[in-house]
Amino acid sequence: MKLSGMNKTILSFLLGIKQLWDKQGVIFHLEFALNKAIIDEEVNMTSTINPDWQEFKFCQDLKPRYGDFDTLLHVNNLAFLEMGESARIDYYKEVGIWDGVMRPGGFGMVMASNKTDFINSINYGDPVRVCYKTAHIGNKSITFAFIIKNPETNLIYARGEVVGVCFDHVAGKSVRVPQEWRQKLSEYENNKDLL
Repeated sequence: MKLSGMNKTILSFLLGIKQLWDKQGVIFHLEFALNKAIIDEEVNMTSTINPDWQEFKFCQDLKPRYGDFDTLLHVNNLAFLEMGESARIDYYKEVGIWDGVMRPGGFGMVMASNKTDFINSINYGDPVRVCYKTAHIGNKSITFAFIIKNPETNLIYARGEVVGVCFDHVAGKSVRVPQEWRQKLSEYENNKDLL
């Protein structure tokens, strides 16, 4: 990531202020401001495919649990991943690549990568919508793009992508993406490039 000299100076100053406030026990939501400054400087920070972040067919409204909040009084970063996972599982069912039944041998996909840009904090009472789509299908992997946002204001809380690898749990090895999955994902997303 490349930051200009001025932005490096500002970020160093802000980090110093944050450390000072942390020592005094003052609660301040600086971490997301810093992340946003970095993301604004380097727009494609974690995205390898840079999909259009506004076009999602599948969206789900979720309510953060009380236990999702940390000592800074906002949703902890780990909870973002858990909310995303919940929505992703429902996306699988909506698209038709999984029926929601747990079977011996597992579902047939394992997560290989999860990249997230944390842009704005989620505070207590904020509405949350998680949206998912299939962005790319390789030989053995599927890349899902997601966005977590405020459905009322469209304020983006986080965005990123998850890479799942098709996996035969009995044989213990990766396998090709089933043609049936390609077809269902392509039809659902109305994207023939996924075939």
